Amino acid sequence: MSAARPRTLEAAATCQLSTGSGRARIRLDGLAIGELAALAPHLLIRRPDGRVASDWQVTIDHCEQPPNPAGQAILLAADEPGSAHTQAGMTQVYNAVTGTHFHVRPAAHRLRICLDPDSERQRIEAVQVIRGLLLGLEAQRGAEFLHGAVLAIDGRGVLLLGAKGAGKTTFALSALQAGSSIALVSNDKSVLDGAGLAYGLPYAVAVAPGTLSRLPELQAVATRWSGGKAMLWPAQLAAAMAAQLARTVKLEQVWLTRLDLDADGVAVRPIPAAIDHSVVSTSLEFSNAMSPRWLYRLAGLPDPAIGVAGRNRLRLLDWVEVTGNPWRAWDPVEVARAGSDGGVR
Repeated sequence: MSAARPRTLEAAATCQLSTGSGRARIRLDGLAIGELAALAPHLLIRRPDGRVASDWQVTIDHCEQPPNPAGQAILLAADEPGSAHTQAGMTQVYNAVTGTHFHVRPAAHRLRICLDPDSERQRIEAVQVIRGLLLGLEAQRGAEFLHGAVLAIDGRGVLLLGAKGAGKTTFALSALQAGSSIALVSNDKSVLDGAGLAYGLPYAVAVAPGTLSRLPELQAVATRWSGGKAMLWPAQLAAAMAAQLARTVKLEQVWLTRLDLDADGVAVRPIPAAIDHSVVSTSLEFSNAMSPRWLYRLAGLPDPAIGVAGRNRLRLLDWVEVTGNPWRAWDPVEVARAGSDGGVR
């Protein structure tokens, strides 16, 4: 291997990938992408177990200049232009922006990703496609997906909901900074099972500049940016903040967050049982501009979303409104306790 090639990518033995819930598994061959390891513990990487079959096989190959297949123009993730050509049961997909090349054989459940290993953008695109495939396979098995941060606070699972700008990440990261009995399960997206367990999903943590300015320990490791936000791998964030990550927790509470940086602290208000939960339903909608919907269409997989069953399970939890400035004195453990004592089921 060339010495100039990044240490994040190397030849590797075959491994099996799954999310924390373990509903779906992918067999990965070829080159290993180090960024995948940074998504632990929400992405599990194991040696293949002959007793547990993989749902799909993914191979990553070194391909610096893949051919651009002549074919139909399509839009890929983030509306990047590409083209697709199908012949003899295989569809070749080419990203005209990044140069990444995909070979998809839906009937055989096989995906080949051709990339330039020196390109961080192509490596991250491969991570996004592999992750998206896992989520699509989980959705096929009935998994429910949530848009919201999840914390484990003294063993209590807390789901933080709110519209864009409501401070979900700010409250979550300030809580991590405030208490050693608090662990981050997810910053923005989770999967919910039928028993009420929330599992973190393998996504980078997006931190806005205002929140980053309050956390000098993260500023030193914030080297990748997207959409004006610093993108930090979960393991990277946990190491910098000396914080804990948790793979799963049973949800007990929902916090509707509202950030007010002019406030002197944080106020907690129980939400009446008569609340119209449709008011916050849009906050739950699972969306991701980087989802490989083109692959879902080819593979016949559903788009990850939350359904009626997931919404009904959340309605049984304690709901509270958490408003204010978490950078002032506050105790998230006490807020969680107050939510359990005063929240309305």
